[in-house]
Amino acid sequence: MKKAASRELKIGHLPALPPLFPATWAPDLSTDLAKKIAVSTPQPDYPINARARRTQGRGVFTLVLTERGEVASIQILKSTGSQDLDNAAENALRKWRFKPGTGIKKVRIPIDFILTR
Repeated sequence: MKKAASRELKIGHLPALPPLFPATWAPDLSTDLAKKIAVSTPQPDYPINARARRTQGRGVFTLVLTERGEVASIQILKSTGSQDLDNAAENALRKWRFKPGTGIKKVRIPIDFILTR
């Protein structure tokens, strides 16, 4: 029996691979930790037309922060199920402020619109 000739492959260089995370990626900060660095967190107004229709909903929003602790943009991770409630949540979240210079870039915030009585 003949032995199979073994061939050794050599790689001169590896191809450049894309980074695992984009340069702008940052983990979302939990709600509990966000409360510790929050300076101002005005709550959303419950829209009158949503109240009249007894519309309720729960949503999750990601706030992208500036170095000054202001909200640069908002991403809806999970809609409340109502455009009116989503808009009310976004209007309030745009006014949130955080301690400047923390280096935190994103904060995940759940918002609940629940009617009582």
